[in-house]
Amino acid sequence: MDQRAVINWFHILVVVPLFLYVGFMRSNTPLWLDWVLLAMGSVVVLYHLTKVIAGTGTWVNWFHALVVGPLMIYLGSSRTIFRSQKVGGMWYSILTMLGGAALVYHSQVLLKSM
Repeated sequence: MDQRAVINWFHILVVVPLFLYVGFMRSNTPLWLDWVLLAMGSVVVLYHLTKVIAGTGTWVNWFHALVVGPLMIYLGSSRTIFRSQKVGGMWYSILTMLGGAALVYHSQVLLKSM
């Protein structure tokens, strides 16, 4: 299995369920899941910014560094670092839509590679 397929399967099996669960459950998720979002968001931003700064970044890297990662950090830090329960429902809806879009995109890429 090549690296691209591993990335696609990771998104389908880990990222999509995480985004959909948090998106639908909103602030009713367990607190440890907020820490997971915060940690994953931080890694996403750092990794994709590194690619952009190195000059090898594509629109995917820009999108992850400027949209996906910061959203994960915001939602993950709202109850953990800032101890606030007040996060607008719009942000959870955006996370849900990103989860659906990721499912469609990565499934399509996997199917085309078969």
